[in-house]
Amino acid sequence: SFSRPGHRLTSSQLGKRMLEIGLLVALFAGVTLVVRKLRSPGIEHADFDGEFVDLPCPWCEAPTRETDSACPSCDQAFGIRIT
Repeated sequence: SFSRPGHRLTSSQLGKRMLEIGLLVALFAGVTLVVRKLRSPGIEHADFDGEFVDLPCPWCEAPTRETDSACPSCDQAFGIRIT
């Protein structure tokens, strides 16, 4: 905990704690990005019979065409739906 009853942290100690927390958050974010990159299947630019593909699905990262209204792999709909 940051402080015990009857014990207050000095500004130096608080600064040190905040730095430690910031470093832990940065480390966690970095590890998360590396894990996501390693798990990502990547994009093949010729997955649709030689057609150029550069739009990955935001949910599963499968290749999609610009004209697709939903991902051909996970069936998630693209765009905004107003109900």
